[in-house]
Amino acid sequence: MEQSARPVVRNVVLATILAIVLSRFSLASIFMVLPLLYACSNIQEARKAALPFAFLLLVVVIWTLVESRGNPLGILILGLFAPVSSIVGAMTWSCRRDESKALLRRFFQSCIPVFAMGLALGLYFSTSASLEVRTFLKDALMYLYQVLMDSLLTTEFNESLIANVVTVAVDDRLRLLFAPLGIIVFGLPVLICDLTLNRFNDTWQDDFAMMKFPDTYTWVLIVDLALCLLSFFVEMPAVLTTVVFNTALTLLLLYAVVGTSILVYLARKKSQMVRANRIVVLIILLALIPGLNAVILIGLPILAVLETWVAIRR
Repeated sequence: MEQSARPVVRNVVLATILAIVLSRFSLASIFMVLPLLYACSNIQEARKAALPFAFLLLVVVIWTLVESRGNPLGILILGLFAPVSSIVGAMTWSCRRDESKALLRRFFQSCIPVFAMGLALGLYFSTSASLEVRTFLKDALMYLYQVLMDSLLTTEFNESLIANVVTVAVDDRLRLLFAPLGIIVFGLPVLICDLTLNRFNDTWQDDFAMMKFPDTYTWVLIVDLALCLLSFFVEMPAVLTTVVFNTALTLLLLYAVVGTSILVYLARKKSQMVRANRIVVLIILLALIPGLNAVILIGLPILAVLETWVAIRR
């Protein structure tokens, strides 16, 4: 091993250990791939970054299997979805560093395996085979709600109403959201890592400010949204609605990224001192404010779609 490679290997090993530790905490597990993303950014051959991610994936799967002994297979798959999506998406992102320099293309390619897993899980939830898992989820949510009410020293709630809401959410809504949720889980650490690593890299900043989908994707999104709207008036097969909504929401999420890119471009057009991380942090903070979050979540995709006909970035 070359002398210069030893610090990189040491950092990757330490990052892998830290990632395994973070995976054991429910909230911190969202960011378990973050240490590996930072460490693997220094690996010269991008494809070698797959090794630590693959090891982390193996440890997480085995640990989950051991902890979930006796549980139905569907519950095990559901429990593995978020961590596996995060690891697989981050691994694809790291390994494609040399093959795709365009940020949006690289991110889109990283979304493909995550989208496929989310759609597969959504299709599973649209069949009767997932009945046991859905019943388990409904019981767990009702239990958590009752614990919350007890902790607030109040028992005045309409249990039947809450049960109906939970049933609708689990049976009719959850299957529509798996793909975009998986992309958010892996995309957030990737975004944090790249924004911090390249905050002084003007080439990266300009690339971020010029992200754009081909116009063809706009028509795919419009047709998908039209089918989503049609599903409220015409009864469609559960499998079809699952595919349509997961695809539409995923495209809206990706177009929100493009909308953010447009805002970064407009800000940097006025001053090259403006960095993408400032705009992204501002958008995230605004998205946490009730009322404004709807404007942000709807406005960013609309801004990106408008660029199909209006030359916003010249």
